[in-house]
Amino acid sequence: PRRLWVAGGRDFVYAVSMTHQFCAFAGTSRLVQVVSATTGDLLYRFSVFGNVQSLCIHKSFVAVGVQEESTVAVHDISKLQEILCLPSVHGAVHHVHLDDDALIFAGGKQASMYGGGGDFSWSQAPDYYVAAALIHGELQMALRCLSSILSRNPEIVNCRHPRRGGTFLQYVTQVNPDMKILRLLLEGNDQTKIGLLYDTKGETALHTALRLGSGHAVGLLISAIINGRIMNLPSALEAVVECFPRLACEHPREFIRLLRDQPLIVQREAVWPRYERAVDRILTMGSDEARLREPWRIESGTLTRTAIFVREWCVCLSKLCSRLQGKREAVEPRSLGSSSSMR
Repeated sequence: PRRLWVAGGRDFVYAVSMTHQFCAFAGTSRLVQVVSATTGDLLYRFSVFGNVQSLCIHKSFVAVGVQEESTVAVHDISKLQEILCLPSVHGAVHHVHLDDDALIFAGGKQASMYGGGGDFSWSQAPDYYVAAALIHGELQMALRCLSSILSRNPEIVNCRHPRRGGTFLQYVTQVNPDMKILRLLLEGNDQTKIGLLYDTKGETALHTALRLGSGHAVGLLISAIINGRIMNLPSALEAVVECFPRLACEHPREFIRLLRDQPLIVQREAVWPRYERAVDRILTMGSDEARLREPWRIESGTLTRTAIFVREWCVCLSKLCSRLQGKREAVEPRSLGSSSSMR
């Protein structure tokens, strides 16, 4: 046989793999290079944070095992981006293999396989346990692993625990390693809607954030609701309405922000049988005082639902004040100089 081409040449090359179209190699240069299998011309290269002990190329995907990082990363040559990054919790990665169904690598004293034959593969959305393991450990590594999976499988935010029923979003809210991870989940793909799904205890991610008293988590969830990450439907917002009493008591600013900024949707007037016309706007008012001493006045002549509530609240308040005033007049205070008190 004759030699067709030579590539590299600056640092030691520890791993090489090829298909009929591509050839990938790497080593101590902390740089993975993908060249043409026929001409040796450089097509794609990307840097890694350590020495590469093993790599495997399959179709347009390159799986790389990095020793110092103890990670396995899969890059898509056609899209020129990292689409998967998994940590090796058992030590440095010494060998990696990739095919249509499975991703297998040897790390430390154990071998791990993701995917399998049949109905699922490594390129599909990971299950709950794989997603939960990604957020532990070093923060930057967790953000990198989670970002790579969200770019390909944004629906991971709604994956559920097989027994407890809680979602991955609820788990991140409960564990609360860092708000950057929760923000990454909530500010991800706008086309993928987030579901506030109940677990076996009747809690959602919003219930968990309120129970733990995490103001930052509550604020991020309220922002996600306002920005449309959760469907603006009564069934989808049922869990939010359940949290109104506790939200208004413990986080009043977030409660008012939700009422003020939540976008209105046009509905048929048949859903408002008690009123002549449907609600077309929301009126929110506030005060710097700790207590509301008197109701706010509504300038508009047309009564909205908020105005009707304020009017009924005024009537109840006036009746209560009249009742208290009547009781106060009925009770006459005794004088200290009365005959009954000077025995």
